[in-house]
Amino acid sequence: MENMLNKDLDWDLIRDSLRDRNHHVASEIFNADIAEKITDCMMTKVPWQIAFRQGEKDVTVSPQELRAWTAEQNAAFHKNLITQAQKEYQFYYNRYPMIDAYVAGREPGLYLHEVTEYLNSENFLKFARHITGDDEIRKSETQATCYIPGNFLKLHNDFRTKETDRRYALVFNMSRHWISDWGGLLQLVDDNRVVETVVPTFNSVSILRLPQLHQVSYVAPYATESRFAITAWLRAD
Repeated sequence: MENMLNKDLDWDLIRDSLRDRNHHVASEIFNADIAEKITDCMMTKVPWQIAFRQGEKDVTVSPQELRAWTAEQNAAFHKNLITQAQKEYQFYYNRYPMIDAYVAGREPGLYLHEVTEYLNSENFLKFARHITGDDEIRKSETQATCYIPGNFLKLHNDFRTKETDRRYALVFNMSRHWISDWGGLLQLVDDNRVVETVVPTFNSVSILRLPQLHQVSYVAPYATESRFAITAWLRAD
């Protein structure tokens, strides 16, 4: 299997940074040609689903379903979306469930399937164990996301359970020309204070030790591109 990681990455520098703090941003994470192929796939090939919360449930609908809604149904959807966001956890963005799609054999030939394989390969997991110092990491749980104007992800901590023992989250940023005032910023939060803000620079990765409070800020209506990312949760279960 092809090594997708940039061969010039300083594994020890990342490890030492994570040892001292809960977050590290590494640039040029993938080989340049790999990063371009991933972004091209996300821009043109991925059948995105619209993801949000409905009470305690995570829900997805297809764009085709959404287009079939009446104006009244669409208005009710957005009202309920915002009402829940005012009171409790909520998110609203486009997603592609990489693991589920890979296992089910959906979209054969999609380049993201190769990315899923790589992020669960021994080559990548060796890198993951080295930079985290966690030898119990055994797999990556992956999803792709696409944020457009009006999308957001409220404050949460990527909590672990006995069934999903998430140790770290890696957010691979795949938007070529993202501008900071478009929103869509990864923000780390402590005691209701934003302690760090990350602009999703192309081909960079944000590595977070979990659990850690974070959010993705609201994408402004004047953003002219989509915010693409792949999240890989490193798990020990």
